[in-house]
This record gives sequence, structure tokens and C-alpha cells, in this order.
Amino acid sequence: MTQSSRCATATLRTVQREQGAGAALQALGALMESRMEVNVFHYNTVISGWAMEGDGLLARKIFRQMCKSDIRPTIVSYGALASAVGKDMLWHLSMDLLQQIKPAALEPNAVLLSSAAASLQQGQQWRLASRMLCTMMMQEVLANLMPESAIVGVQTRGR
Repeated sequence: MTQSSRCATATLRTVQREQGAGAALQALGALMESRMEVNVFHYNTVISGWAMEGDGLLARKIFRQMCKSDIRPTIVSYGALASAVGKDMLWHLSMDLLQQIKPAALEPNAVLLSSAAASLQQGQQWRLASRMLCTMMMQEVLANLMPESAIVGVQTRGR
């Protein structure tokens, strides 16, 4: 990553933190218009901003725009999007994301799995959450990597 790209990422983070995700999205648009190289870090910053604001549909739109721009998402991209759709109570989109990472040759990490489990919990999808937890354990994903509240919520409410 070039120095100007690092600077742009830092600027996007600052704009997102101080002015919100909408301003960060506008700044990303300005980067594109200036013909500066836009990369996955820039997109991840904006998607994370919408995750913090709980707008899963807009985060998903930006994620798709990134993919159409031939920028390959990272596991961080998927994790940020899973967090956004989870906070927006779009649990079914979290499950779609878990299916999409397989063809992308990415391994789900604790953040992505925790976000998916939390969105299932928020959507009161206890059976799916229990099934996902069992699958994770069978795949040797350690349960202690997930937030304890997500596991307890699944176990207590899913009965």
C-alpha cells in the first residue's frame, strides 16, 4: 500500500469517527472521482462505519459496489458487513455471508462468526443459532472465541 493510500485510509477513518458514516461515504466518492486508487481498506472503513450506525442495507450496497469494482473482499470486509446486517436485524443476510465466504476461499474468523451468531440471537432464530454453534464446534472453532453472551443467549432461549 502506498503512502497516499495509507493517508487516505487514515483520513476516511477520521471522517467516519468524527462526522459519521455518511460523510465517510462521501469522502470515498471523492477519492474515486479524484482517480486515486481505492482499495479494500477504504471500503472496509466505510462498511465498518455503517456497521457502527446499524445500517445493514447500505453497508451491503457498499460491499456490492466494492465487489463490482473488482476489489476482492477480505475476511474483515465480511465481518464488518455481518456486524452491520446483524445490528439491522437482517439475520438472513448474515447466514448468506457465511455461505459466500466458502467460494471466496476465506476462513471464517471469530469476529465473523460472532456477528452471525449475534444477528441470529437478535432475530430470535434460536434453532439456527444452536445449529451454527454445533457446526462451529465440530469444525474445531473454539467456542471461547465467541462472546459468552452469544452462546448463553442461544443456549437459554433456544430451549
